[in-house]
Amino acid sequence: MRFDRISAADGLSFSISTSILQDRRGFMWFGTRYGLNKYDGFNFTFYVLESREDLLFSNYVLGLYQDRAGNLWGGTLSDLVRMEPGGEFVHYQHDAGNPQSLGPGQIRAIAEDSTGALWVATNQGLNRYEPSTETFTRFLQDQWSWRSMRTATGWQRYSAGRDLAGDKQWIVVLQFRLTGAAGS
Repeated sequence: MRFDRISAADGLSFSISTSILQDRRGFMWFGTRYGLNKYDGFNFTFYVLESREDLLFSNYVLGLYQDRAGNLWGGTLSDLVRMEPGGEFVHYQHDAGNPQSLGPGQIRAIAEDSTGALWVATNQGLNRYEPSTETFTRFLQDQWSWRSMRTATGWQRYSAGRDLAGDKQWIVVLQFRLTGAAGS
């Protein structure tokens, strides 16, 4: 097996990729700490995810997903982004005054269930996005029975996926705790 190294010298917008996806047409998509990059095997096309929010936060791409309709989704430090066929971006952000908006937090994982709904995991909870109504249902950590997950001394890592053999949606939550040195 042969591997090629692609870097900022080759046109990638940032030297560290935080997510990678190959779409249905064969293009490679790289989420970086500064934007989204499409690679056709020869050249890069760079996309800045313009947003009303902090430009750096909205361009730090943590996750990529392509749904069954072919839409490309990106999760950033500040919002969920859907790429339109013409290359424009639709941003879904947390709105404290709207309970049907995306919940708070950084987008960590995106998956789709058998009904076409998207499940969006953030570092503060889980959201179910219904495409037909463009609304979210929030499942925030403080609503869960295992409240001990939310600590000042730990981190959470979320991952989402679908059981290909059946019709089960899986959400994995890992918690890492900081512990003091012996005798402290």
